[in-house]
Amino acid sequence: MASVELYRDEVRLLCGKEIGEERTILLKAIGGEAFPQLKSWLREIRLMFWKKPPGDQETFKLVLFLLGNAVS
Repeated sequence: MASVELYRDEVRLLCGKEIGEERTILLKAIGGEAFPQLKSWLREIRLMFWKKPPGDQETFKLVLFLLGNAVS
């Protein structure tokens, strides 16, 4: 979890193009092993995943979604 927090802290300082590049790198690193394919997620959940900083309700919904889809 610390790596995700570090990633969000770094991304906060980037411009739009750089954020897109960082997302691509992150998704390639995940490789579909840690998370189900993001394309299969509901649009609302995808937006919550990338929101910075996420609120309590978004975090709760995201955790429920991930646990419900057997993501450890």
